[in-house]
Amino acid sequence: MPVQFVSGLLIRREWERLETFLVEEWPYYDGIPDTDPMHILPLDTLVPVMVNAYWAASAGPLRRMYRAMAAACAPLLPSIPTEADLATATPSSLGELATLIDSACRVEHAGLAIATKVLLRKRPRLIPMLDSVIKQHYLVHRHSRGLGARLDDPARRVPALVDLLTAVQGDLVGCLDQLTSLGNRAASHGWPITPLRAMEILIWTEVEPHGYYRYDTIRRSDPTSASLEIHE
Repeated sequence: MPVQFVSGLLIRREWERLETFLVEEWPYYDGIPDTDPMHILPLDTLVPVMVNAYWAASAGPLRRMYRAMAAACAPLLPSIPTEADLATATPSSLGELATLIDSACRVEHAGLAIATKVLLRKRPRLIPMLDSVIKQHYLVHRHSRGLGARLDDPARRVPALVDLLTAVQGDLVGCLDQLTSLGNRAASHGWPITPLRAMEILIWTEVEPHGYYRYDTIRRSDPTSASLEIHE
């Protein structure tokens, strides 16, 4: 049965789409375990390289980013339960989550895409990967150019993030049973993912401009042709 999201997307052949993505990409991000959900570790800033979090990076900038992000998130991350789930998040907990993401965004050269690609590893049921493709989808869905400007403004980012996360939550809750089933099916094939991650993958593959995972024949002969997770 196709997945119909509140934000307007209708995803057909949803399992085939998800399977195609996971076969190629699961080992390089979702399959790398998090060993300390209460702290940002060096590995957490390295894994996003595999989902195009940076145009280019060298050791020095990555080390500085790790130290700054670990320090920024240290006071906030332990207060959010490891089992926290976006599907059941209250307005208050969305505010706490938005504050955490905002703190990571304030790190030099980080931004929303990198921040959420790092933090998703810490709370995989709660934090979506909000790269430029996903963000733009919800900006269009919310019919709000002003939301984009607020997300880019540190002084207004927290309430804007709450608005964005509320929209993502609406899609998740509206299709939770289907997404849970898809996540369970993926796990049975050796690719455990949360319903939230299944949703984000389906939306991303539907709206990203290159259409890599929308093709019936995937261009596997040239690994550089894959669009993967587009950077911010």
